[in-house]
Amino acid sequence: MSLGRAWQLAVPLLAGCTQLFDLDDREPTVSVTYARREIRNDPDRLPVVVEVGAPIAVIAILDDGGHLLWLQRMDGATPFNAQVAVEKGRSAAVSRRSTKNWEERIAGGRMAVLNMPVLPVQGGLPIMHQGQCVGAIGVSGVQSHEDEQIAQAGLDALAS
Repeated sequence: MSLGRAWQLAVPLLAGCTQLFDLDDREPTVSVTYARREIRNDPDRLPVVVEVGAPIAVIAILDDGGHLLWLQRMDGATPFNAQVAVEKGRSAAVSRRSTKNWEERIAGGRMAVLNMPVLPVQGGLPIMHQGQCVGAIGVSGVQSHEDEQIAQAGLDALAS
């Protein structure tokens, strides 16, 4: 990931996780039980910032209903960033669309979107598994397009 300065960010629970979902007889979903177990068993799976100049951001992981499961507020990130990250993630989870989608609709003149219960600012992405939304990632702290790149890095880590 290059944003004019070199940095990488491993998104919590996603980077290095090969099994994020509970896939028993229920629908797949991001599992808080699994998340807690992974953090307890391997604290190194928490967000790891490498290289000087990494962004100050907040990363939120939400379930498919938009309920907060995990939040990492990096040193220097504001309380406002935490609220925005959660709302970006919630918007992506409940709408099953990226928050960029909503931002683009407004830019295209669809002002009615402003009355919908979504935060139309880039940086929230749904977590899809076998065509179903099982959760979302919301990021806030840098420019919104950079927030989305951080969230995408988490999705990419999950896919690998």
